[in-house]
Amino acid sequence: MVSTTLVLLLLCANLGKALASCNPDLERRPTFFASLKTSQTLSNVRDIVKFDEVKINIGRGYDSMTGIFTSPRNGIYIFSCTIMVNGGGGVQFQLNKNDQLYTNGYAANSNYGAQTVNSLVELRTGDKVYIKHSAGTSQNVYGHYFSTFSGYLLSK
Repeated sequence: MVSTTLVLLLLCANLGKALASCNPDLERRPTFFASLKTSQTLSNVRDIVKFDEVKINIGRGYDSMTGIFTSPRNGIYIFSCTIMVNGGGGVQFQLNKNDQLYTNGYAANSNYGAQTVNSLVELRTGDKVYIKHSAGTSQNVYGHYFSTFSGYLLSK
């Protein structure tokens, strides 16, 4: 006699295969998650935050050397960025799409204050999205995995 547990395991395995075959595109959706391991001082309004610890990079769209996500496919993406202040000053930042401001953020002028911005962005193949410093003064972003940047293809 086959145990109930074995039957359930077989059903779950087959259900997973069936769901994957309904949407084979699901596993190949561009997705990334990167953290700031090392704190960064941003001193110029053109400075891009380079999230140096990449945890997920399906589609290889995020480049930790430049801090830029380059869209490998057309679609609607969702991006999220959390910036934590290192020390007492605030941090002004913005999410840019192709060198144009898309969303502003400001991590409060307090010890270890943080701000998260979320944005839905329509991208074409080759479009670039990144987090940029937007103040004219030097500001410090806290690392140690408190500051993060992520993105995911939501729909075509």
